[in-house]
Amino acid sequence: MGMPFDFKRDVQRDNFQIGNIIVVPTRDIILKNRHEYVLEPLAMDLLCILAEQPGEVMMREELINRLWDLDNGGDENLTRAVSVLRKALKQASTDENYIETIPKRGYRLTHPVSEADINDVHNGTDFAIDQWRQKGSLLPTALIILLISIPVVIVTAMGN
Repeated sequence: MGMPFDFKRDVQRDNFQIGNIIVVPTRDIILKNRHEYVLEPLAMDLLCILAEQPGEVMMREELINRLWDLDNGGDENLTRAVSVLRKALKQASTDENYIETIPKRGYRLTHPVSEADINDVHNGTDFAIDQWRQKGSLLPTALIILLISIPVVIVTAMGN
C-alpha cells in the first residue's frame, strides 16, 4: 500500500486500491487474488466517488447529483447502484463490507484507499486476460476433436 490517493475530477482516474482489491476505473474492473470482476460503469463511477473521501459520509443528494446531475429524485437509482456495487465487492471479497449505509444520510467507504502498485495491476490484468484466452481456446480444440472422432466412429461402425 502506498500513500493516500487523491482523486481530481478534471483528470483521468488512475488505478487505486481499497483494502486488498485493486480498482481499474478505465476498464470497469476490480482485481483480487488474480481474479477479475467486471463492474457496470455506473457502479464504477459510484466506487470512484466514494473513494475520493474514504471513511467520510457521502450524502445521498451529493451522490445523486454527481452520478446523474439531477436536482431531485434518483433515490431508487442510487439504491440500485449501491446494491450492484456491494454485490461485486462481496463477490471479490466475501468476508468484508466495503460500503456502510448511514441511515437517512448516505454512504461511506469503510476501507482506506491508496495508489495501486502498477505491477499488481498489470500482473492481475494480464493473468485475467490469459485465463479468458485459455477458456476461449477450449471451444476450437473441442470442435477439432469432435470433427476427428466422427469419421473414426463412422469407420468403426461400418467395419462391424
